[in-house]
Amino acid sequence: MITNSKFLVGAVVLTASLLFAATFYQTKNVLSASRSQENHSHDLPTLDYENEVTKAKSKERKEKGSHFKGGANPDTRKPIDELPEGVEPLPITGAWWRGLSALPTEQSDAVVLGVITSRDAYLTEDRTGIYSEFTVLVSEVFKDPTKTIISGTPISVNRTGGAVRFKSGKIQKYQIAHQGMPDVAAPYVLFLRKTSNGDLLILTGFKLVNRHVTPLDGNENDDPRLVLPFAKYAGTDEAEFLKAVRDAAASSAKGGAQ
Repeated sequence: MITNSKFLVGAVVLTASLLFAATFYQTKNVLSASRSQENHSHDLPTLDYENEVTKAKSKERKEKGSHFKGGANPDTRKPIDELPEGVEPLPITGAWWRGLSALPTEQSDAVVLGVITSRDAYLTEDRTGIYSEFTVLVSEVFKDPTKTIISGTPISVNRTGGAVRFKSGKIQKYQIAHQGMPDVAAPYVLFLRKTSNGDLLILTGFKLVNRHVTPLDGNENDDPRLVLPFAKYAGTDEAEFLKAVRDAAASSAKGGAQ
């Protein structure tokens, strides 16, 4: 009887151990996916505040800035200025990725592959908002119904947010939670949305590095409930990923689902 009891206890312990191990590894895999799609571009495009507020802006720059009023500013009623020591702007929160698929071709007005050749941050004329502008040398166009984006030529794309360096040396970051900023000299597949003003905004993107894929946007914590859809392609082989993008673009052109 004692032997049977020991056997039963041992079986229960073994089963519990196996269940624990399975749960552990499953959770570990989910968290690994979350980490692999983290925003690695924490070094936001940065502008010099003194230079920005004193230099003359062109009519085109003023007009473009007007499209980003209040952008990434936690208090849209006040101009961006240096905050007291120890106080930092909070990222703008919100589920901006809601409704987007892992490859949001259908939701994009254009999808391109290109290398980032420059990036700069700008304040709006009233200083209530900040945005970043990127020059992309396009090498392949996956989607562009307007046929205005030409391979081998540069385009300008934008994203709300950026950083401000003040005279004191303090740098304040203004950003949308879980959004990254592309790095210079790196190739990206960018999903772009065209506004009514004609601006091309980065919906999301994927960096191609060492023949593998890293999502531009993602979580900065280990909560698997907050894994963004783009994590599906984290670590994917570059050739496999590009084929998936081409297939999704072809499907979109035919009016099919991804």
